[in-house]
Amino acid sequence: MTAEPAPPETHRPTQPGSPSDDGASGNRSSRTVPWPTLPEISILTILLSLGYGRIVNSYFLADDFSYLHGVLDGLGKPDWSVLVQHLHSSQHIEVLRPMVTLLHTAGYAIWGSSPIGYHLEVLTLHLLNSLLIYILVANLSPVPTRLFCLFSAALFVTHPIHPESVTYVSGIAGVACTAFYLAALIGYLRYHDRGHRRWLFSSLGCFVLALSAKEEALSLPFCVALITIYRSTWPPRLGVLARRLRVLLLYFSLLAAYFAYRLYIFGHLTPFFYREVHATMGGLLRGLINFTARLFSPVNIKHLGPMGWIIYTLILIFYAFGILRVKGRARLRLAVYLLLAYFILLIPVNHTLMFGIDEGLTNSHFLYLPSIPFVIGIAAIVFAGTELREAGPLRLVPLLLLLCLNLSLLNINNGSRAKASALMRFLQQESLRCCYSVNRSG
Repeated sequence: MTAEPAPPETHRPTQPGSPSDDGASGNRSSRTVPWPTLPEISILTILLSLGYGRIVNSYFLADDFSYLHGVLDGLGKPDWSVLVQHLHSSQHIEVLRPMVTLLHTAGYAIWGSSPIGYHLEVLTLHLLNSLLIYILVANLSPVPTRLFCLFSAALFVTHPIHPESVTYVSGIAGVACTAFYLAALIGYLRYHDRGHRRWLFSSLGCFVLALSAKEEALSLPFCVALITIYRSTWPPRLGVLARRLRVLLLYFSLLAAYFAYRLYIFGHLTPFFYREVHATMGGLLRGLINFTARLFSPVNIKHLGPMGWIIYTLILIFYAFGILRVKGRARLRLAVYLLLAYFILLIPVNHTLMFGIDEGLTNSHFLYLPSIPFVIGIAAIVFAGTELREAGPLRLVPLLLLLCLNLSLLNINNGSRAKASALMRFLQQESLRCCYSVNRSG
């Protein structure tokens, strides 16, 4: 990433690895990190509305019914005792997700059986995740530029691979996990830069909450280690290295405690459906290629037909030319670390790679969290190191074209789910009508 001169009103930020960059040493960094402004939040909100507006009133689908039914008592009212049960027992097919139980129970207490409230809840979390990505990029970048941060967040909120996570009420597990995951990374970065232990404790707390939402949060200690390497000079001083290792040990200790707790409850670490899948190196490689290709070009080919393959190929060519434009050691270094982060985020779903993602983008919800390094990487390629006021009209054209393409594909992908939810609503209403007719005739 090419470093541009800092704006006149800000201090020149501390470069990664400088002595003051070591948060554990207690030195405060003079680094000025931009936070999303109200106009930027408004832009992301508008993009969210354009991409997901049609699904706000859509009906429940698939696992939504079982998850919501699982938090009700015999009278059809929210049962808060289930939350206590799910702290030490399986919620669904040997998963430990008490945070999801809490969200569904609270949601039913507020919204009842109306799907609108649940969709608004998931969409709000999705918007929050885009804002957290803005803040994460601002903390990661040697010279934080608003366009880089905004573009990363905009790509995430409009990425067409996300509907299976965002449009399903049951998808709140991955969306909530990502929120706590990002908050934990931001907290660690602030601790690394400023040395205030409250940031470290908040990061560790968010890590625990992320684990309570979905199992894929187990990759976080490895991402923390990767960030530590990225933000360090080499070779580091022995004292600094020892302090950083002690901090990393806290994260891995929490991870070990989580594994021990799962082993105590279930008698094994992984759900049964993982044990039924026999992973092979060839299968994992094919799955990795499939996941990555669908992330680059999230076209619902089953919905678009032959035209889908044409769009799919054109998008891949567009990104290929973009990647070839990457120049400079800083950008190359960032690209390498983002690629490593992508592999780390796929660790918890390595068995799922064997299933792949089909032409209708099923199983795409597994890419909600791993899509984060992808969108940051694309933003780095297109606009890293350029302030918004410095970007001429021509520099903004690729950004606008890519966002328009994303919104088009997002609406197509959401369209198939909106039709499925309408069919589900119709079938349920017909079933109730038939039952009512039978009861009257009886």
